[in-house]
Amino acid sequence: MTSTMEDRFHSLSSQNKDLKKDLSQEIQKVQAEVSKNRTELKKLADEVKHVQILATKNKKDIATHEEEIDSLQRKLIYMEDYSRRSNLKLINFELQDKREMKKEILAWFNSSLPQQLVERAIERVHYIGNAKGGVSRPILIRFTSYAIKEQLMSTIRAKPELLKRDARIVQVYQDISRESFEWRKTMKPVTSALRKHNFKYNWGFPIFLKVWKGSTLHTIYSLEEGEQLLKAWNIQLEK
Repeated sequence: MTSTMEDRFHSLSSQNKDLKKDLSQEIQKVQAEVSKNRTELKKLADEVKHVQILATKNKKDIATHEEEIDSLQRKLIYMEDYSRRSNLKLINFELQDKREMKKEILAWFNSSLPQQLVERAIERVHYIGNAKGGVSRPILIRFTSYAIKEQLMSTIRAKPELLKRDARIVQVYQDISRESFEWRKTMKPVTSALRKHNFKYNWGFPIFLKVWKGSTLHTIYSLEEGEQLLKAWNIQLEK
């Protein structure tokens, strides 16, 4: 009986020892796997951190490049508008003799406006664009100097009623680039509010708006800036 119990004890002890050994081996395997996973996780975390650093740098680079592109675009627009600064566009001006465009337009200016222009004040005259809605094609006039053109525009702004020709109202516009034209269209809510509240403004180059409040000059480069400025003056934009 005693021998049987001893044999049973030794058998169980041996099995227990084997189980502990197996368990220890399994634990070691798990620990090795955990250690491996930790190493891989750390490596992955380092890679993620590296990617985040690169992403941050790339965002900064992209922002810098966008600023440079925006600056270059503004310079190009400025150069384009500057090359047109001595030009005017006439709309709804019906020529009687298309072969004598320059002489006919010069004669109309001199008969309509206080100042007298000599023929050499106009460098060239030609049609642009297409006729629309029964209105004749726009006419582009290039003056020999910006000063002459601005003097004419100042007179026209002060006395728009002078712009009549055979019961037609002739429209006179600055010649600007397509980009400036589109930008000015986006600013219509601001300019409408300014006119409604009797604020003086005019357009600057390359693309900004100059607004006077009293003796102070303000510059606006975007619709958002215009909204903020008018809000500060308690003026709401029309929706």
